[in-house]
Amino acid sequence: MSRGLTAADRIATFVLGLLLLASGSAIVAWQLGYLDRFVTSGLDTTWVQQTVASEWYPWVSAALGLVVALTALWWLSAHLRTHRMGEHTLDGSDMSGRFTVEPDSVAAAAAASLTDSPGIVSAKGKAIIERGAPVMAISTVVAPSFTVADALPAAAELRDHIRSAMDAPDLPVRVELNRVAAEGDRVRVQ
Repeated sequence: MSRGLTAADRIATFVLGLLLLASGSAIVAWQLGYLDRFVTSGLDTTWVQQTVASEWYPWVSAALGLVVALTALWWLSAHLRTHRMGEHTLDGSDMSGRFTVEPDSVAAAAAASLTDSPGIVSAKGKAIIERGAPVMAISTVVAPSFTVADALPAAAELRDHIRSAMDAPDLPVRVELNRVAAEGDRVRVQ
């Protein structure tokens, strides 16, 4: 998800939360009688009736509804966009033919080859778009005694193989190490 979309989500969630909190508090205060001193007589709703009966009200409400609907469609489409890399065309493609590779297949094969390294229990790979840039993300589960120093040679070799297969010498490759719990370790569930 892009930074702008994340910021828009957080702002919308904050504003909606404040509105819900304020309206819920007002309803509770009204039911408990705390608002009676502010409303001494019945509510006068003639201004609402006059506004709804005015000539401009249907047009303004329709325009506002259209803006809300278009904003909702934009928000939904922004969340439905895929963050996966598409088919990648390799150098050497020309008029006689095109050489392509599926980045997810390269990431999965690289992750599978990484499990042959000692200390790596399992690995998964995926090709993603992160902040507008392609990234090969490999997530591994390693033995409790496995260290970062142990992972560096295998990670460097993996990076070189992925970059060679993708024909992209500057492609970022991220290898995440997740330690498997030792038998005596306490596991905390969040």
